[in-house]
Amino acid sequence: MTDRADRGTTWNFSQNNPLGPGQDDVPALLRRVASSIERLGRVDVQDVVFHEELSDDGTPWPSLRVYYHPAGSASVRSPLRRGASRAHGARRRRGVRRGRGGAPKGG
Repeated sequence: MTDRADRGTTWNFSQNNPLGPGQDDVPALLRRVASSIERLGRVDVQDVVFHEELSDDGTPWPSLRVYYHPAGSASVRSPLRRGASRAHGARRRRGVRRGRGGAPKGG
């Protein structure tokens, strides 16, 4: 484990299931997040935070926020940041919210 002071930038992303049937399926959400972490390559995950909102129809809509950095190095650019200039709502509907640093975007 690396000393936190030497890690540089901490990246984060938030992910949920798509809105609609199955949006409240926590095991499916965990699988989606695990797949996203694997696509990042070698990273050190610092924290995972569970959050639950309600969709407009009152159905639970859980999400997970993952804080990470590349294994053994200080990150300058996150692989998930490519094309991340879309509005928060568009990313949310697609099932992934992305952010940089310690300031989470949205709920």
